[in-house]
This record gives sequence, structure tokens and C-alpha cells, in this order.
Amino acid sequence: MNILKKLLYHVDDIVASIALIILVGSTILGVFYRYALSDPLTWVEEVSLLCVVWFVFIGGSSATKRNAHVGIDFVIALFPLAVQKLAFIVVHAVCYASLSFMAWWGWLLALQAKLKVTNMLRISYTYIDLAVPIGCILMMIHMTLQLRRNWNMLSPSGKEASR
Repeated sequence: MNILKKLLYHVDDIVASIALIILVGSTILGVFYRYALSDPLTWVEEVSLLCVVWFVFIGGSSATKRNAHVGIDFVIALFPLAVQKLAFIVVHAVCYASLSFMAWWGWLLALQAKLKVTNMLRISYTYIDLAVPIGCILMMIHMTLQLRRNWNMLSPSGKEASR
């Protein structure tokens, strides 16, 4: 059970890493074939598209899990605790709203793309587009799990929440 829990916790790291490895590998292979062998691989662009989309959205989940997104906390730290808490609430509300919006429209896009396939590999665009709602939902889950911990960091001792 403990191994399954660890695997589920790191699934976004694993998927994003695999997408990045395939992206870099296929790009290097594509450049080699095009310029060294003068025989371009026709499928490299499609694989790169798939890997970039999955890496961005699932990697975003991984970054959210670690609070690794860019934030400007030093400005918020200059304000009183009440203003810091208000900013914390506003930022999280905007993030949830944005991610919900993207997840919903990403889901609709994925459903709409059922019959649309890539030219060379004949991969349905649904598999590419599903990265958007999956990544956004995972980001919201990680934000929710960290919400209490980050809220508690806004203590009278002057620590601000890391975003």
C-alpha cells in the first residue's frame, strides 16, 4: 500500500519526466536524420507536440506540488498580516478559477477532438488535449493539499506563505 501511495504521489513527476526524455530524444534524432542523413523523420513533429503539451501541463502539476511556480512574495511580506492573508485568498481564488476554466475547456476540447488525428502517426488529438484537464485538476488537488500548510505559515511571526 505504501508503494502505491508513493507511486501515485510521484505519477506527475514520472509522466513529465518521460515526456521530456522522449521530447529531447526525438528532437535530437530528428535533427540527426535531417542534417546528417538528409532523410527527415516525418513523425518527429507530432511526437514533439504531444510531449510538449503533456510536459507543460503535467510538469505544472509537479511544480505546484513543490510550490515551485514563480511568485513575488517579497512584496506581500512588506504588508501587514491581514493584507498578506487577503492577498493569499485572492491569489488562490484566481488560481482555482483559472485552473477550473482551463480544465473545463480543455475537457471540451478533448471530447471535440475525437475524430481529429495527426497526419503521420494517426494519433487522436484527444490524447494530446487530455493533458490540459488532467494537469489542471492535478494542480488544483496539489493546491488544496497545500492550502492549510501555507495558511498556517501566515503567522504573526512574520512568515509569509510561499507560493
